[in-house]
Amino acid sequence: MIATDLGKKSSRYIKQFVKQIPIPKSDKNASSIEELVDAIYLFKEEGRDTTELEKQIDFLVYELYDLGSKEISFLESIREKNS
Repeated sequence: MIATDLGKKSSRYIKQFVKQIPIPKSDKNASSIEELVDAIYLFKEEGRDTTELEKQIDFLVYELYDLGSKEISFLESIREKNS
């Protein structure tokens, strides 16, 4: 557990556990992700759908973490359940 529940709308994250989350130090996809985020902001201001742009970011992140097909399928199944 990396967080404790503080009620309906908030959580408190525990520093010692959050520090253990692996964060890759790579600029490999950084500019692509930044461009997509900028596009998402613009699309949202215009009231346009950003689903495809968000999926592109997801796949860049999967690549950044070097995830395999089983891991990606697992994450995609969770997204579908939460949609």
